[in-house]
Amino acid sequence: AATDVEAGEQRRADDDNSVIVTPYKAAVPGDAVAAILPCAPGDTFEATFTVDDEGRLRAADLTGEFFSGGGEITYTIAITEYGVTQEITAP
Repeated sequence: AATDVEAGEQRRADDDNSVIVTPYKAAVPGDAVAAILPCAPGDTFEATFTVDDEGRLRAADLTGEFFSGGGEITYTIAITEYGVTQEITAP
């Protein structure tokens, strides 16, 4: 759902110098963020997606109003493993 996507300069990943990553700055509509965090009232969120040289998302930084009256907050979502089967059970 990201729009106005702009690629940044390629660089080596902070956590693994052997991996090349590219940051992509974009705008994410509030309804897309609200789909995963329903309390987020913001209309648009600034995002930076970090993608490795294999096309996998390694991190997403989202900045915007996540809580009513709370001002701008930045959340970072880091993806460290792909292809993992995770069992989720009710508490």
